Amino acid sequence: MGLRLCHHQWLIPSSSENFEALSVVDFFDIVVVPVRSRSANPIPKSSTALGRIGVPPKSTVFVGDNPDADIRGAQNVGMRGV
Repeated sequence: MGLRLCHHQWLIPSSSENFEALSVVDFFDIVVVPVRSRSANPIPKSSTALGRIGVPPKSTVFVGDNPDADIRGAQNVGMRGV
């Protein structure tokens, strides 16, 4: 099957337009754009998206910028967090 790519981004002003302007959208199998919320956790939404493209959490690397929310959160659901 090869490498599958899922991009998860927070919905902030112009983020979707900027992402599309980079002409990289077509490189991803799925793009997740949840409504931005302080209480929202991206990990469950990414897990759901991965299920839609047939990738189990144990075969996933979740790249984040927050050690607690992203890295530990990914590890808690069976993903490798970096």
